[in-house]
Amino acid sequence: MKKMFLAAMAIATIAMVGCKKDKEEPVGPTPGPTPGPTAEVPEIDKPAEGNVTFAIQIPEGSECNGIAIKGTIDNTNWTSTDQYLAADGSIVGPDKCAAFVAIPDFKNWYKTTIKVATEGWEGTDAAGAAVKNYLAGKICLIYTGDNGWQGQATDWKYLDSECTVALSQSSDGNFQVNGTTGIVYVTVGGWQRSECVTIPPRENFTFNISIEGVVPEGKMILTGNFDEKSWGDSDREMTKTCEGKYTWTGSIPGVGFACKVFVLTEAGEQIWAQESDFAVADDATSPIEATFSFATAE
Repeated sequence: MKKMFLAAMAIATIAMVGCKKDKEEPVGPTPGPTPGPTAEVPEIDKPAEGNVTFAIQIPEGSECNGIAIKGTIDNTNWTSTDQYLAADGSIVGPDKCAAFVAIPDFKNWYKTTIKVATEGWEGTDAAGAAVKNYLAGKICLIYTGDNGWQGQATDWKYLDSECTVALSQSSDGNFQVNGTTGIVYVTVGGWQRSECVTIPPRENFTFNISIEGVVPEGKMILTGNFDEKSWGDSDREMTKTCEGKYTWTGSIPGVGFACKVFVLTEAGEQIWAQESDFAVADDATSPIEATFSFATAE
């Protein structure tokens, strides 16, 4: 089945093309020749009958406490202000239903599958034709303290494909699903409220590390809570200066950064400095001076 990725649709009353094939196969826009963070849209398997999958792309750094569908599965009643739809279709509290999960290898893309009502209610589509709706709601951030509607998505743009479940109505992020099985692709431009604050990384940040005592044989590695690698996987090799210090310059997170050093031996063993992690103040400026030592030496 040839998949087509059409232009993003404006926020307004719309209708999407229904799924034309019953065959269980991956559906959705083709991600392109190079999969991963550079691909625009992920390819997702069609959900089981009676389920709808939402695939959403959100602004980078805007998700902190989870994302969930807020709406109805009982044909008529919206959930109360402290309830959301869980991935299995049950109505639960917001602390138990961060239904959206990140899609591997597709940056800022999340998905969830919702079990829809077995009997829909009558409505109309964009052209005024009678349709039966099975699910209605909004995509909302889960946030602390207030479980109202302030976290709902804004600036929605729907992405169409040959096998997308039909949406009979959409206004200000409010959707109504006209179908029991399919996929909804949507990009989210922002949120009415978010507890996230995106802080840019600090570029060209220099660390000058002094070592007390004997230095084990091997490569001196700077590690810390960098975004892309765990502490033990760091490959940031430091350079020894003529003053006997070790230096490294690069990008670190904008806030909440802590670091440490370890020596990587030729045999692949990691010998860690004995001190606790060194916390870098959020308002610190480059360069940073720190001192470490090793409990044992080779």
